Amino acid sequence: MVDFFKPFWSSGGITPVAYHVARGLALKGHDVTVFSNGDGRDTSAKVEKNRATAGDGLTVYYFGNLCPPLARRNIYNTYMVPFVARKAL
Repeated sequence: MVDFFKPFWSSGGITPVAYHVARGLALKGHDVTVFSNGDGRDTSAKVEKNRATAGDGLTVYYFGNLCPPLARRNIYNTYMVPFVARKAL
């Protein structure tokens, strides 16, 4: 579970690191599933939420926030994670 993941590169910091670690593990043959916030600061990037997306050998789930005004203050509540993760894992 990471705050942001590809394509939300503008958040910087952990986003590219998490992507490269996950991609490296996938290249070595591991099954990698990433759970991430789907409401990044980069509003031009649109991702499908609460569903699996596949790409670069990774399975990524993006989740929406319960309260978008709090998300603008960097307080995230990705309320669907437990329900989707339970089915996915």
